[in-house]
Amino acid sequence: KLVQKTKLSNAEREDFEEFLRLLHFYCKENGARLYNYDILNTHAHLMISTHDGFSVDKVMHDFCSQYAKQSNIRKKRSGHFWSHRYRSYVIHNDLYGIACLRYQHRNALSAGMVQTPEEWPWSGYRFYAYGEQNDYLTPHPSYLGLSEMDDKRILFYRRRLAGFRGEPLC
Repeated sequence: KLVQKTKLSNAEREDFEEFLRLLHFYCKENGARLYNYDILNTHAHLMISTHDGFSVDKVMHDFCSQYAKQSNIRKKRSGHFWSHRYRSYVIHNDLYGIACLRYQHRNALSAGMVQTPEEWPWSGYRFYAYGEQNDYLTPHPSYLGLSEMDDKRILFYRRRLAGFRGEPLC
């Protein structure tokens, strides 16, 4: 979460692009897979897994430090960028994995920023709900478990998301 007076501005596309570029770099650098992102004006939600002895702490430390430095330089400011340390939750099963994806994909909609999830360009929604190419993302195993056939999985996910009303703690 960002310090309240510092916001990622949707008008400043380069902030969001830099966020994704650096996140992708530090995921690759630290043996992590990025399954989803949802970047809003004041915070972001991520789904990441680490492998080969790396930890989420290392990925997030490297990414958050570098993004804060670069953002402060771009905006000609100093001081804290993030309001607090990231929080992480372990996804223990497929139901929770899908619930977290749905929560993240409905975030901009719930915040009143868009009318439909596909309108928000700063999430992995179109990757999951329409099969749109996204070089930053790896499909989440829980999503892949919905169907062996891509077209059925995509349609099923899109329909499940449209009917979802609850909000899990992700």
